Amino acid sequence: MSKRPLTTSQFQETLTGIRLMLDAREYVGALQGIEEAVNSSDLSLSPSELAHLTAIAGECLALVGRSDEAVETASRIVAEYQESDNHLVFGSACIGVAAGCYFIGDLERAQLHAEIAYHAFLRGGDRAGTAKSLNWSGNISFYMGDYESATRSYRKCIAFAEEYNLDHWTAVASLNLGLTDCLVGRLQEALSSLVLCAERSSKSNDRLTSLRSRLVVSYAKVLGRDFEQARIELSTVRTESLLDTYPREQSSWHEYMGELELCCNNLPEAEQHLTRAIEIGSCESRDESVIGQSRRLLAEVRLAQGNLDETVSEAERALESIRKVGERFEEGVVYRVIGEVHVRRNEPSEARAAFKQSLDILRDIGARLEWAKSCLAAGETDIFSRRERLAYLAEAERLFTDIGVEYWSERTREQLKIVLDDRGEELTVRRGAPVRGSLFITADPATLELLQMAERYAKKDIAILLTGETGVGKDQLARHLHTVSPRHHKPFVAIDLNTIPESLWESELFGHRKGTFTGASAEKIGLLESADGGTVFLNEIGNLPLALQSKILEFLDTHHIRRLGEVTPTPLDIRLIAATNLKLVDAVAKGQFRADLYYRLAQAPLALKPLRERRVDIMPLIRHFMVEYGVPPAEVGLIDRQLWVDRASNGHWAGNVRDLRSFVYRLIAIADRPSDPEFPRWAMLLVEQIDVIHEPNIGSSVTPTALSESLDRHAGNQRAAARELGVSETTIRRLMNRFGLARPAQTQN
Repeated sequence: MSKRPLTTSQFQETLTGIRLMLDAREYVGALQGIEEAVNSSDLSLSPSELAHLTAIAGECLALVGRSDEAVETASRIVAEYQESDNHLVFGSACIGVAAGCYFIGDLERAQLHAEIAYHAFLRGGDRAGTAKSLNWSGNISFYMGDYESATRSYRKCIAFAEEYNLDHWTAVASLNLGLTDCLVGRLQEALSSLVLCAERSSKSNDRLTSLRSRLVVSYAKVLGRDFEQARIELSTVRTESLLDTYPREQSSWHEYMGELELCCNNLPEAEQHLTRAIEIGSCESRDESVIGQSRRLLAEVRLAQGNLDETVSEAERALESIRKVGERFEEGVVYRVIGEVHVRRNEPSEARAAFKQSLDILRDIGARLEWAKSCLAAGETDIFSRRERLAYLAEAERLFTDIGVEYWSERTREQLKIVLDDRGEELTVRRGAPVRGSLFITADPATLELLQMAERYAKKDIAILLTGETGVGKDQLARHLHTVSPRHHKPFVAIDLNTIPESLWESELFGHRKGTFTGASAEKIGLLESADGGTVFLNEIGNLPLALQSKILEFLDTHHIRRLGEVTPTPLDIRLIAATNLKLVDAVAKGQFRADLYYRLAQAPLALKPLRERRVDIMPLIRHFMVEYGVPPAEVGLIDRQLWVDRASNGHWAGNVRDLRSFVYRLIAIADRPSDPEFPRWAMLLVEQIDVIHEPNIGSSVTPTALSESLDRHAGNQRAAARELGVSETTIRRLMNRFGLARPAQTQN
């Protein structure tokens, strides 16, 4: 009996079913569907239909671990159709080659075929295929360690998928972008991408991508050292039966749990999870990436246990897996571990070589967080000269400050203090009798007027609201207000909400009664109460949830607070100084901030100008910080004749006063004093570096006028403006804040 050919609709139905299984990661089922269609006893396929299914089979083979077979199968179709007008078959075959080469570590060939697939699908009008090829291109760049290229590919994929409502690919690319941002050290941007991933995966009913996004959220929390939230997230994920269905996600879960336990110094638990991750990764389709990452972490566990021989053994096994897939990130971290082993064995030349490899790799690929950790590790050892250690530590301090993980910044500053104290010089700020000039430096006429107004407010017992960009000096102004107020002899307590886990805000601020919740084993006095009689500086008040805003308002009205679990209010005598870098009036309009609290605070508002708008303050501040960090005043005068001064006076200083202080801190750490012959060269290098650091790689060409006009054309729709300008929504929001264009968000299309 002869076979009857498939109709066009029947073939498209078959093709759609296979693609749906691919999107759902049901790779074995997709491969079985292809084999059934090819070997059907009733239906026959045309040559192009057979080629199309064979091309897709190449991708499936790669994804089930048969990578060599995938490359061979897909390459045959590529050769046959490279001169054809059938762009969809050709594009699918190129994806098969890219996937196979990706898994066997031939990343350059993989990248080439992903790019060819992109153009083929674009010509053929296959939007899902176009998005897929962009995502593959990002994945390949990611494993090559080219994070900026990966970021561009993922963002391009997101913009394309959003334009054509391809929710699945928006979710997948947002997930991958979030993971990339984690490794680069853009932790807040990572969480923003993962929020988008969660929204789109829910919309497309993509449970696996949703699960993966939650795993990466937990990883971001571990990197940011928010261990409580990371543990909650991982514990919640583990209770879901979905995790048991996917070995890759199971191994990732154990890997992240292992890293969490390692960070918490729970070494036996870390070892148990990492060993399990390796076991799962070694089953069926061997996953060298998970194995390599977990072995690297296990090497760190062995190092923490003091087992140096086992550390080296695990590190070498990690490198074996890592090199098979070309993961330069992990390779860079492994060399740091090896360097630390050589330090403990007192093998300086071997340690220097290992640290150099680690630093070169991590700097080259832009993995800022691990690069900073390697700088810190190098600065903590005495195998390097004092000047080398200071340079490494200054670089680590800059990176950690930019990334925003205070634990690492503080640890680096402590190490810098140790190294600087070796020369008998003072690192920390002098704490003499506070006078006006020592706490707030300005020569700007408008800011001097504001300071006069501030001092009048300080004499009155009213709440004060400080506004201005991050790093503009709000904390210094708050301290100044306390110093010149009648409360100057009482405590000054600064509370930065960004450093307290959100789940602990109420307990930390207001205190709690014993037994109020699990873990409340004793009565706790809150931070507000600890400042009784003095001043509380509450930074980032715009982040407070509405419930806590109500409690702050209640205190301002009654001068009483209630600890968690208590009914009877406690009287409290403090002055509240609140600060935010947000436009609270916009938050009020959106219902995110209580209007009555805003107007209560806004009775005494003080808005600080950014440093770029009061450039007259730049050099006085530089001189002040130099003296503060131990440079003799006579030497400070030498900088006026050095060439870098003009560049500094006209620099962008996106980080404002905080960035300027950090610049002087690093300069003094590296180059000692202005009389040092190397001082001007280091100063110029650091000024140039700072100007570059604070310009985003993506969107740096977007001008204030272009952004404003685009937002106006789209009635404030940030997503539409992002599409038009070719950047992400996160970049749009960052540029709006930088250019002072913040406005109420519009409903996104």
